[in-house]
Amino acid sequence: MKKILLAGALLSLTGCYEQDPYDLKEVSGDTYLINKQTGSVALVKDARLIELRKLAVSTEKTLNLDSSMDQKVQINATAKQIEDRLFYSLELSNYVAPTPYGEAPKKPAASDLKWLTEALEENKYDRIILQFQDKDGFVLSDHTINLSEDYINIWDQSGEVKGLKYEDSISANPQLFSRVVKMTFVYAIQSLNNAPGSTN
Repeated sequence: MKKILLAGALLSLTGCYEQDPYDLKEVSGDTYLINKQTGSVALVKDARLIELRKLAVSTEKTLNLDSSMDQKVQINATAKQIEDRLFYSLELSNYVAPTPYGEAPKKPAASDLKWLTEALEENKYDRIILQFQDKDGFVLSDHTINLSEDYINIWDQSGEVKGLKYEDSISANPQLFSRVVKMTFVYAIQSLNNAPGSTN
């Protein structure tokens, strides 16, 4: 009976050691050692292990913003973090002034955004910077979108440009982005001076 129990114990121990309890993961150029059994995480740095305190790391998160630029162009953006990647979609469209209660909706100053696509040809450094902030308003990370590059025209049935769309993905450290609660933006866009009704 003792021999059977001993054999069973050895088999169970052997089974434990067959599975590697550790996992290596590279995120944004850093290497982390994860203990699958305890959940502890250590940073591998210069052949040393630096133990990191436990954090509730976000593996998926969605952020949205909806605003305008100088009441000339509307901006809508969505960013979705999945593990160590951040996927974003940003659209620029015509600004429509809010309608006072009881009044008919106003049309935008220009229904066609062709003026913007033409202006971007002249203003190669126009940009929007997406900022990712924590609960205290500190910018933990940001990403610059150059507006003259890699946009898709959104057309309507009459052949007018109704919007410009930008889509891409960037690296996102899950530990850092676990603290992000809000997405905002700043911009430097000379092309806004070409908006219909603008005075230079």
